[in-house]
Amino acid sequence: MNHQQLRDSEPGNSLRARQLRFCAARWLALLAFLTLYSVSAAAQSYAYVPTHKSNSVSVINTTTRSVIAEIPVGVQPLQVAISPDRAFAYVTNSGWFVPNNDVSVISTATNTVVATIPVGRFPVGVAFTPNGAFAYVVNQNSNNVSVIDATTRTVTATITVGTNPWGVAFAPNGAFAYVTNQDTNDVSVINTATNTVVSRIPVGANPVGLALTPDGSFIYVANCNSASVSVISTATNSVVSTVSVGTFPIAIAITPNGASAYVATDGLALTEPMLMSQTEYLTT
Repeated sequence: MNHQQLRDSEPGNSLRARQLRFCAARWLALLAFLTLYSVSAAAQSYAYVPTHKSNSVSVINTTTRSVIAEIPVGVQPLQVAISPDRAFAYVTNSGWFVPNNDVSVISTATNTVVATIPVGRFPVGVAFTPNGAFAYVVNQNSNNVSVIDATTRTVTATITVGTNPWGVAFAPNGAFAYVTNQDTNDVSVINTATNTVVSRIPVGANPVGLALTPDGSFIYVANCNSASVSVISTATNSVVSTVSVGTFPIAIAITPNGASAYVATDGLALTEPMLMSQTEYLTT
């Protein structure tokens, strides 16, 4: 077996997985923006943006639109979540093809890393429960979710979900967490009281980004390979509508009043050298 065959046989190194990683690398800046735009509001005048090629997080003053700090973290950081009390930023360090598999905890008061928490393989999505007690980290190559106690900064539970999971979002009341699974084309519904999967909701091909309406009634899921958005009713845990959008939708954000959703899409094939991203507007 040659080097390339050996590499292809490793978990998470299938052609499809590598293509998804390539797509994610190209779309990372746009994904970070859509994720962190709401975070910047929560953190008042600052946005925390992972800069994966420099293994750091940039802190941007959103008033002056300038970088005020560069915080070294782990290898290939992908996503950031700000705690509800605005005191900490949790950063997933994917390691990309270099094992890292941990989360950096940044104090927003000092802009320094105060803890590093080991999680599963290739951590990507991260989100806090609305009360800030726990952070849920999606581990793509482990096909599970690590539940971190925000007080002790330790993993207290590991939840098996679908294959090649990516994003995570919470119901406003914190009762359920929703995780997109790219290879099984569904969304896992986690009961946060028991940390068990209570439902799997079929959606489009390669679901990645997701967002809930402010009242928690609906989940909007970006299906990367279906050029569509699935609208899920949380009352029935079923898809009630499918909206066609541009090719390769990857991230989605919903306005605070719940009236509109914005979807980030990339209309180019994997072989194109230039990135042409766009944002699509949906009425919820």
